[in-house]
Amino acid sequence: MQFNVYYPDFLAVIAILLIISAILGKIPIWNKSLNKKRKATFIGLAILLLIWFAFAKIAQSKPDVEPEEIPATVTFTPADTDSIPTEAAHAIYYFYQIIMNAANKDDLKEAWLIMSPEFRAISSDTLEDFQDRWWEISVIFEIFSCENDDVVDAHLIYTNRDDGTKTGRELTIRYTLEEKEPGNWQIVDGIKIDGTNCELFSIN
Repeated sequence: MQFNVYYPDFLAVIAILLIISAILGKIPIWNKSLNKKRKATFIGLAILLLIWFAFAKIAQSKPDVEPEEIPATVTFTPADTDSIPTEAAHAIYYFYQIIMNAANKDDLKEAWLIMSPEFRAISSDTLEDFQDRWWEISVIFEIFSCENDDVVDAHLIYTNRDDGTKTGRELTIRYTLEEKEPGNWQIVDGIKIDGTNCELFSIN
């Protein structure tokens, strides 16, 4: 706590000296010819100066408050795909990267090819249906690599492709993948789940 001498201190000293001087009759304006109204005004002004001084000292004596620390905006960037712990997680990451970055409907065909024929049958999707649906919307995603190498969780926040606003739809899907041939993983199943206990490796 720190006290500094500044102008309210000076004014308070003047007020005190004026009152003492008036009481002792040391100032010429305080005499019998001075009417009661002017005397009261004089004393009132001196008292107001003292009150001002008191409030100024109280305000001055308050400890400095450190400004609240505002956390910096956190911006997430896609993880380096080389660090993805399983090839299946790599495939799901790549699947949603294609959808998120598609410049036209034809670009979405590459994501379609990551879906196995069995999974397409489950979802009753044709290529045209898939392209039409995903061309209207995009997605912000988090990928979770699970203990089983063929299981991957994806938390999805759907957005409008034209302006990036959120649609209000958000869900988590647990994918099962199968290595159809060396290095070629495809989605064979996907179910909605409530949350995940798998390991997060990237946030977009």
